[in-house]
Amino acid sequence: EDSWCNRSCFFISCLIFVLMTLSMLATLPEIGFCYLHDLSLVAVRGPDAATFLHQQLSNAVTGMPAHTFRLAGLCSPKGRLFASMYYWREQDDIILMVSRDLSEPLIKRLSMFILRSRVTLTNVDSHYTLLALVGKETVLAQALSAALPDVGGIVHHPKGAVLRLPDVQWHFRLLWPMPSSTVPQSEDKHALSAGVNASGVNACLAD
Repeated sequence: EDSWCNRSCFFISCLIFVLMTLSMLATLPEIGFCYLHDLSLVAVRGPDAATFLHQQLSNAVTGMPAHTFRLAGLCSPKGRLFASMYYWREQDDIILMVSRDLSEPLIKRLSMFILRSRVTLTNVDSHYTLLALVGKETVLAQALSAALPDVGGIVHHPKGAVLRLPDVQWHFRLLWPMPSSTVPQSEDKHALSAGVNASGVNACLAD
């Protein structure tokens, strides 16, 4: 009798889980996005950029494929974390994405170790607008007119690199540093930030 009760409880629990999953999937928005004002971008330029960062960050930089991004930390000699960041290649530059309040301190700290390296560090926030996108895979792919990359991968859209973050509860999440010159301005921009639909993203993508 106890065995029968255990099997019944297990079956009911599985059924409830399946029903909750289906309900969650049915209520997912097709697509949504917002502007990320609390993040900042730093461009590391120069022939020694990759080698320099490889010596400073906690993850490998040299040899990193062009269509991927990585997470790394900048630590003190004692191993205390100063800042964490995503980084990827953008043509000849390496872009660091870091919390906005750490952008200038990060540039200052890294500049201490440049010495003879042929490297420059520049805040490029004025050149980009950071967008976050979330939604269903098929709708996101349709909006971008491209297949979504694997987690940790990048798809190079004509209006900037699109980074895929780990999924959360069946939500596909993307980061999109879009060149500011291609982002709608004034009232159009405010309308887009309030929209949670594919047409809003398509307006961003329109030529």
